[in-house]
Amino acid sequence: MTRTLTAVYAWAALAGAQAGAALLVSLDARDFTTGSREWPQRISNGSLSVPFRTHGSPVRMDVGGAPAVVLDGLDDFFIGPATTSPLHAPSAPHSVEAWVYQGNIRGEESIVSWGRRGGDDGTFSGFRFGADPHNGAIARWGPRDSGYHTLPASGRWHYLVFAYDGKFQYLYVDGQLDIAREVGSLDPHNGHPIMLGAELRSDLSIEGRFTRFSGALAKLRIHASCLDATQVPVSYTH
Repeated sequence: MTRTLTAVYAWAALAGAQAGAALLVSLDARDFTTGSREWPQRISNGSLSVPFRTHGSPVRMDVGGAPAVVLDGLDDFFIGPATTSPLHAPSAPHSVEAWVYQGNIRGEESIVSWGRRGGDDGTFSGFRFGADPHNGAIARWGPRDSGYHTLPASGRWHYLVFAYDGKFQYLYVDGQLDIAREVGSLDPHNGHPIMLGAELRSDLSIEGRFTRFSGALAKLRIHASCLDATQVPVSYTH
């Protein structure tokens, strides 16, 4: 466990070096204070670098020895900046990196999402830690959804990377490739906020509680680029 937690907080330098100008969102639990109405970002990158607004009562605490923001899976989530062309142009590459911990894995819990549910296939981007075999990992609103090939174990920190290169989508768990799947062009709905721990319905209300995240987050980054197997760390052990 000690080595894993070292990796959690050594990860920032590696991810920053990979990202360059393509880093759009960067959140670190050490920057959040219980009771705060905002979770500030660690970058300054125009309209996408505004703080994430707090909904409910997320709590900052140590989980497994690591500073974390804990969401209750009921009323806790964050509303981020409205997304623009870096994530919404047709076939726009993107990656999400997240250090997450769940003690009780449900079916479709959302770590981060953009766009909105409903509409045509490929018009939603939802990245999850859930047990559903069809869409517990990646939600695109249609047959391009994916579940985990090997579901990460509960009660442990995991480093999850979701990536898309304009044609294929990938999922890495603790540095190891779990999914590589051709999905073709994606074009998520634009003009809606990035949601952390929740998803937007087609009517722009917040999706019901079965998709809300009930766990802990240490770090989260979103890139307007596709991280590949040479960039995703492979030295994490638990």
